[in-house]
Amino acid sequence: MTQFDVRKIRWQMDLSQVRFAEELGITQPTLCKIEKGDCAIEKYEDKIKKVFSSWKENKIKTLEQEIEYIKSL
Repeated sequence: MTQFDVRKIRWQMDLSQVRFAEELGITQPTLCKIEKGDCAIEKYEDKIKKVFSSWKENKIKTLEQEIEYIKSL
């Protein structure tokens, strides 16, 4: 995972640095350093993957519910 992957994940989740940092349990300045490449990602990589995976699962469930609703119309 690269600094660009972290930024892309945050953008896909449509979160500010502050909100994404809260989700990760880190400070916004630390996230900023990660996204700039000034801080090692390895320490945070598992947490980032876990948060993103959880977000994707929730997004899929929401979309499935929307599809079911539309089918019922």
